Amino acid sequence: MPDRRIQSVETVKGVAIVLMVYGHVAQGVFHRGWWDAPSYFFQERFIYSFHMAAFFFASGLFVSSSIARYGAGQFVLQRLRTVLWPYLFCAAGFLADQWMTGSAVAGPRDFTHSVLIPVLTGDASWFLPTLFLCLLLSMLTDRLPAWVRLAAALALHLFWPIGGFGILNGTAKYFVFMATGQWLGCRIERVESTPRWAALCGAVAIFAAVAAVNLSVLAELRTIGIVLGLAGTSGLFLLAVASRNTIFDAAARWCGAASLGIFILHPFFQGATRWLLARLIRSHAVLPNVLVPTLVAVVASGLLWHLRERLHIGFLFAFPWGAPKTESEERDREKAIYAASASTK
Repeated sequence: MPDRRIQSVETVKGVAIVLMVYGHVAQGVFHRGWWDAPSYFFQERFIYSFHMAAFFFASGLFVSSSIARYGAGQFVLQRLRTVLWPYLFCAAGFLADQWMTGSAVAGPRDFTHSVLIPVLTGDASWFLPTLFLCLLLSMLTDRLPAWVRLAAALALHLFWPIGGFGILNGTAKYFVFMATGQWLGCRIERVESTPRWAALCGAVAIFAAVAAVNLSVLAELRTIGIVLGLAGTSGLFLLAVASRNTIFDAAARWCGAASLGIFILHPFFQGATRWLLARLIRSHAVLPNVLVPTLVAVVASGLLWHLRERLHIGFLFAFPWGAPKTESEERDREKAIYAASASTK
């Protein structure tokens, strides 16, 4: 019998990663002047009010059980392998290519400021280094009472100065969501007992409320930002329960399992698809220019992730040293962590 709690987490991650890809594609369409501002800004504010918060919340759910099982040192080493390595590998390659292209077109450029500093500060891609710092904070505060960690995370979110340093801004903003997930832990599985009809009604009500708040000036308040992030995350978990054993659920779980691969590879596929669309249909219509690159980027990146062992490209997503030998060993490792989490309820 499949573990529905694990499936719900993967479903939430899957929906969130698709929304992230969609958001990036939509930004490109807007910047080309093909999407009118009012409708674009509404959907952007709606998606960005919760979809990244959901990732940090989901990442925090099993932090304590992972630390308890493997120890703090092994926990940090594994996150270096699976979080910082793919960031450094892909960001450095992307920015180096950008720097070399810029040098060829516009003359010599400073490697330090064009490539090295953006990679080190997280400006090349903020999510993975921010996730690593949040995980590190969770590890360092794991022995503290949950309410102390939450209070510190809340204060960090509310009082961090605007325009601070690089990835520290994201850490200050999103650690509160990881701390909330760490506090809930395996208790999140209680959502699974919600009847499907009630879960669907709850998800619709939550997303309607999130949309309404995003139409008001309240969305600009930091405290409301926390509420929106947690509300939208709750809506995603209820959506996962309401859609269980459906094609939507299976597709979302497939994307959730491949979320790291989709995050890393989707820019290349969405860029190639945009280039191809521009030459095939020469249309500025919003719908095809948003949906087609999103679909191609998600599916192609997800396929490469799921086929990474056969294609021998696992080094793109995790440093080869210290990895389980096979994918089945990785699944056994994850099941052991979830079992340990359940035993501490």
